[in-house]
This record gives sequence, C-alpha cells and structure tokens, in this order.
Amino acid sequence: GFLAEGESIDSIFDLSSREEDPLEQLINASYGNMRRLLNLIDLSFKHTYDTNPNSKVTHGNVIKALENNAANLESLFTEQEKQFLNSLAVSCKDRSTFRFSMPNFAPVLYKYLNRSSEYNVLNIIESGIGRRSSLYGFDYAFCVKYQIPTHLVPGSERIDRNRSRTT
Repeated sequence: GFLAEGESIDSIFDLSSREEDPLEQLINASYGNMRRLLNLIDLSFKHTYDTNPNSKVTHGNVIKALENNAANLESLFTEQEKQFLNSLAVSCKDRSTFRFSMPNFAPVLYKYLNRSSEYNVLNIIESGIGRRSSLYGFDYAFCVKYQIPTHLVPGSERIDRNRSRTT
C-alpha cells in the first residue's frame, strides 16, 4: 500500500504547521476529483524527491507542484490564449478575487472550461440564468501560480487574508 505497516501520514507529509498544511493545499486544488488529487500528490512527491529525496513533502513542495501543474495546464493553449488568461489573472489579482463574470463572453471562455475537470483552467462557480451572467473562477493551482487570493470569509464576499496569504 501507500504506507508501510505502522507508518502514518505524517511520516510522508510535513504536518508540523497548521498554517502551512501540504494536505490542505492538495485537497483544495483537487476540487474533489480523485484523479486530480493523485496527480497532484504524484507531482508533489516528484518535486520533493528531485529537491531532497530523503525529506518529507512540505508545503513548499506542494506549492511548487501546483505551480508546475498550472504551467502544464497553460501549455495546452496558444500564446494568444495564454495572454488572454494572463490579462484575466492580472485583473483578478488587482481586484483581490479569483471569481469574475464576463457577460456575453461565454463562447470565448468555453475553451478554458471544456476539457475534463482536471484540465480546466476556469470553472463555472454559478451558472447564469436569464440576464444574469455566469460566475467563473480560476483553477486553484492557477491561483497559486499567479498569487490570486482564494479564500473568502465564511458568509461574505470578502477575501480572508489570513487563509489566502499562504497560497
């Protein structure tokens, strides 16, 4: 199996800091998709092994793996499509949000949403109804790479700076 008899998860992952939990980052980035979670764990193991083969997987290793994952996702697009994504990312970062709406741009955004869920750079957070446009959000790994805040204060629209600061 994954762990030898008598081993626990903290023998593989550095869980010494509650603020910098590598497992939390992996779970957030997986969006509940098991295939994506395993892919991100594999990328984290690879990055850890490449940098220090005898160490535990740290928060920093996971962040690097997420940045690599975002770069891999971006590589699926043309230069023009990447520039469009980058301009959206800059705009969202300036506004301190990972969510946005773009009325009448659904056909343009569709190319970033139409792959299987582990390869989408954008996700639909809330589908538009009638005149209300859809609400989109960047993939968590993409947010980590571009330092876009990802956590909201529960029950509000404000960014939780304490939670977003470590991503």
